[in-house]
Amino acid sequence: MNEKRLLRMESQLDALIERIHELEQENSELRVREHQWASEKMVMMHKNDTAREKIKSLIAQLRKLEVDCGVES
Repeated sequence: MNEKRLLRMESQLDALIERIHELEQENSELRVREHQWASEKMVMMHKNDTAREKIKSLIAQLRKLEVDCGVES
């Protein structure tokens, strides 16, 4: 009886070790994706800031054009 119990426990331990390896691999993949998304976020934030500055510049140019042409808003 002890032999059966020992074999069952060994089998359970093997299954747990296998699951740990699976979770470690998944965790590693998730960390890589997280890093990629963080990098992508930084690029998108930079593009957003660039677009915002261009829009501000265009608005300023339009306002100057209005003043130069004597158009009131």
